[in-house]
Amino acid sequence: MRTSFNKSRKIDQFLLRQMSSDQRKDFEVEMLISSDLYDRVQQQKAVHAIVKDYGRKQLRQEIAAVDHRIFESNRRGPFQKFRTAIKSLF
Repeated sequence: MRTSFNKSRKIDQFLLRQMSSDQRKDFEVEMLISSDLYDRVQQQKAVHAIVKDYGRKQLRQEIAAVDHRIFESNRRGPFQKFRTAIKSLF
């Protein structure tokens, strides 16, 4: 179990470019030697992409909610001055 965690952490460091150039080269050689390691790196790379995409979607939803709260809901609410100031810029 601990070995698996260490390997995952090492893969993360590789994918996130947190290794020195010598460490990266050594890891790349390991991937050439071990197809299992190469496959795990590709799987973890896919997971990173999914997590990144999910984070972007969450951020878009949060921005849309703030936009709606400020510009669409209750015209006489606490954001009236802010709304007017922003609209005067455009």
